[in-house]
Amino acid sequence: MFPLEYFIIISILATYFSVKYFYKNFYYEEVIPEGYEGLLFIKGNYIETLKPGLHKFYQKNKYVKIYRFSLKSSTLSINGQEVLTKDLVNIKLNVLVIYRISDTLKAYSSAEVPTTLLYNAVQLKVREVIAGEDMDDMLSTIKDINEKMLAESRKEAEKFGIELETVSIKDVMLSGELKNAYSKIVTARKEAQALQEKTKGETAALRNLVNASKLIDENPNIMKLRKLEVLKESGNTLIVNIDEPKEFIPVKKD
Repeated sequence: MFPLEYFIIISILATYFSVKYFYKNFYYEEVIPEGYEGLLFIKGNYIETLKPGLHKFYQKNKYVKIYRFSLKSSTLSINGQEVLTKDLVNIKLNVLVIYRISDTLKAYSSAEVPTTLLYNAVQLKVREVIAGEDMDDMLSTIKDINEKMLAESRKEAEKFGIELETVSIKDVMLSGELKNAYSKIVTARKEAQALQEKTKGETAALRNLVNASKLIDENPNIMKLRKLEVLKESGNTLIVNIDEPKEFIPVKKD
């Protein structure tokens, strides 16, 4: 017969390997970090959405599957989009999209890669909005255009569990001919503004002269006072004829 010690050792080893086998094959744990959510599937069926923290499951490992989704804001660039404006001007746009996943289950169910759907949805809405705007209006109301693109794209993004925070035009690229044409237009506008300001200044000067002329006609002594001021500023000595103070005779200093 085997000694008692052998039986104890064999029992301990059997227990150890049994527990190890159990934890290896029937115990599963997952840590969901802050800012993430996990979708728990067991045997291919959705069970629940896991919040941040440690989660333990007593199932066969091969039956447990967890898909993580980040809830943090992310960026998506839609670059080099050729679009025709309402007045048939061909332009290229670079568009920045900032988004976050708001419904993880809907995002998972909508597509293999939800951002692909988002890219296409925003791309189409950008084209629709720009196609309804004239080139000049678009450049002068870019903020309103961005808000309109965001509102239109947001409706589509919500269908697959994504919340849009920003849809904005980063760059507008024109052909060389259009650049030259717009450069000439801007130059012409600046020249017209400068001419307008010059005309305003000349008009104001003429108005002042007319007012001064009327004032002198009504008050002839103003000119005599003005002469006195000018002669005083010149640094000359003045001899005033008290009896006939009609003129001031300057005497040049030695």
